[in-house]
Amino acid sequence: AAFSPIRDGSGEPDRFLVSMRDVTARVELESELERSRSRYLQLFEHAREGICLFDASGRILESNTSLCHLLGYLRDDLLAMKVSDLAERESAKILAHHLADLRILDAVTVEMAFLRKGGRSIPVEADIVWLSEECIFLLMVRDRTARKRLEESRRLYSEKLKAEVEERTRELRSSQLETVLQKQYAEGIIQGTPVPMLVLDRNHRITFWNKACEALTGFTSDEMIGTDRQWEPFYPEPRPTMADLIIEDDPDAIERLYGSTGLRRIPLIDGAWEAEDYFPHIGAEGAHIYCTAAPIRDDNGEIQGAIVTYQDVSDRVNMTREIERREAFVQNLVHNSIDGIIATNPEGIIVIFNRGASRILGYDPAEVLGRLNYQDILSRETGRDVVSAFYGVRYGPPGKLLNMESELLNREGEAIPVRLSGTLLYEEGKEVGSVVFVQDLREIQRLQKEKESAERMAAVGKTVAGLAHYIKNILNGLKGGGYVINSALRRGDIPLVAKGWSMVERNIDQISHIVLDMLTYSTDRRPRYEPVDPNELTMEVLDLMKERAKLANVQLESDLEPNPRPVPMDRTGVHRALLNLISNAIDACTLEGIMESNGRVHVRVDCPPGWGVRFTVSDNGTRNEQPTHQRLFSDFFTTKGYKGTGLGLPVTRKIVQEHGGRLDFESEPGRGSTFTILLPRPRPSNSREDRPPA
Repeated sequence: AAFSPIRDGSGEPDRFLVSMRDVTARVELESELERSRSRYLQLFEHAREGICLFDASGRILESNTSLCHLLGYLRDDLLAMKVSDLAERESAKILAHHLADLRILDAVTVEMAFLRKGGRSIPVEADIVWLSEECIFLLMVRDRTARKRLEESRRLYSEKLKAEVEERTRELRSSQLETVLQKQYAEGIIQGTPVPMLVLDRNHRITFWNKACEALTGFTSDEMIGTDRQWEPFYPEPRPTMADLIIEDDPDAIERLYGSTGLRRIPLIDGAWEAEDYFPHIGAEGAHIYCTAAPIRDDNGEIQGAIVTYQDVSDRVNMTREIERREAFVQNLVHNSIDGIIATNPEGIIVIFNRGASRILGYDPAEVLGRLNYQDILSRETGRDVVSAFYGVRYGPPGKLLNMESELLNREGEAIPVRLSGTLLYEEGKEVGSVVFVQDLREIQRLQKEKESAERMAAVGKTVAGLAHYIKNILNGLKGGGYVINSALRRGDIPLVAKGWSMVERNIDQISHIVLDMLTYSTDRRPRYEPVDPNELTMEVLDLMKERAKLANVQLESDLEPNPRPVPMDRTGVHRALLNLISNAIDACTLEGIMESNGRVHVRVDCPPGWGVRFTVSDNGTRNEQPTHQRLFSDFFTTKGYKGTGLGLPVTRKIVQEHGGRLDFESEPGRGSTFTILLPRPRPSNSREDRPPA
């Protein structure tokens, strides 16, 4: 608000003029600039402008809350409408029949009339942008009701001022003194207002040039009043100003000269115009000026001059550009990130799906945005795990998700290994969505597998020399068996032939075990799953080891699952893993069996929560000390001397890891050792039918 004295003929203040300017728009823009720094990916849903997306046929695909509030519709109501249904008359025709023209224009800003639910008309400013990559239109709508009210207030003020001037003029006709007083009164109004203002007479001469106009342009009233140099503060060479053309009543020339400056008619004032343009000659760095120009008419409606007001809107323009720059930077950051970025609204609908996410999951963003729920790209189990992680503390504080390794479903329903980090989004303490960063682990896992394979092959090559002595003993055994057979054949001693052949068979069996273990350990393979009864598999292995345990004087014990269910597994692989553990357990307590007759191996089968099956192999051998424990799973480490290869436990561990399971080991000096195999429960199907409902 500004207070300016109006003086009487004696120079004493007679009354005061109070001028007020609505700075709501500037304050709101400053607030918007501050909020834009924190809105990040919530811009669409919480933008102050009403925003919607519609396709080339005009069907509305998505809208934000602001548009719903502006028009009084629910979101579902809008999604069932065409964009032309939102407008009236000419605006509706443009949106119904000229979408192809709007695509050619690429982006356009127009004044339109929209309809609230119920039929009330709303003046709006609409930005219509064709997003060629997504093949959809973006419509941003700003309510201009307040601006229209401001224009109405300005018109009323202008009319009131005009009426007062005319009234005073009629009174001054009867008195020269009254004429002088009224002239001073009018000059006081113009000079005292904080809005830059000038007045031209019908001869295009400046009659008023107030102090605010002096401050804006740097030209004083003394050098401007009485001249026709109203162009000079704004242009480098003479040209008609908008006020000059209004006096000439030449709207065609106005549109031709000022059509590129956001020119608009002021509906409430006949013959009045408004425009906004950049003037590099004003101030040190130039200025963006909002200008209104209206005709001054006499009682007969004839134009007698023009009144012009200016407003420096550089701060608003600069703030708007800063907002646009920041928004463009954020959009560029999001869409060009190497990692996938996925954001959801409060209903879980995906509202941001960048190029990285598209590359990882194979979806086109148009297939996802506003259409898919986050659960559509998660298996049922993974969806539960991610939700639990967000609200738990396992992967960071509540509301955060840090480096969680999981799986997402691509467009074909295949499980893609990923690392997830993200956060829940809040506004005024209320959860309004989430954003998740997705790192594709396929290449990392491939390289890790190659590394592990290379390490295994290096270990195999390194251990060949270590196996040479063991294989030499086997070859000596084969030679010994062959010698016995040959001797027996010369003598015709059949029982001796059988004894020699038994020696050969045992050594062939040893070579077979070595070769199979080395093949299993050195090659990558996928388990061939089939439903297997864990009790039946365990008893099959125990039957194979029964004679060996008997020779070592070791007692085999079993504790089976009372209600077994078939578990998907590679039967051959798990059979070999159990065989290795039970064989090692028998070897570990052979000394106790022979010397003290109390060697014991206990095998237990059960189904703990969260797992498919657990095999536990315990023995009471006392041979393992702490240094031995630390090296048990080292490649080709053995405690059996020349009788062992060191392949058993590494092979067992590899088989278990191929199943996605876990191999645990516990030992207490003097009390024996326990090995545990944990195999996962059946994985849920990745088919679309198995996904949780959106």
